Amino acid sequence: MQKFRHHRYPTSFPVQATTPFGLRPGKILDVNEYGAQIDGLSDLTPGDKVVLRAGPDQIASIVRWVAKDRVGVMFRPRLTIKQVDSLRYAKRPTMRTRFSSVGLTEMR
Repeated sequence: MQKFRHHRYPTSFPVQATTPFGLRPGKILDVNEYGAQIDGLSDLTPGDKVVLRAGPDQIASIVRWVAKDRVGVMFRPRLTIKQVDSLRYAKRPTMRTRFSSVGLTEMR
């Protein structure tokens, strides 16, 4: 049997995760409609149920794998494209406009 994972979109979206050990902060590192990789969550084991609070949404998920402070989760039910896009295009401090044309004059 061949394993296949759909493409994940990189992001940096802060979330609050309700785990069996209480409320924990984390950050979504990549996401698609089926699951995500989350940084900052520890003490979890595969099979744990986690509810992610990302903006106004509460997303039910199941831990699939664990490595150090990162976990992979599978969403149940899967996300809509609109939800994935809201997580993908989160405003990040690193995406500020680098240059502005305000106050510049034309050079001749």
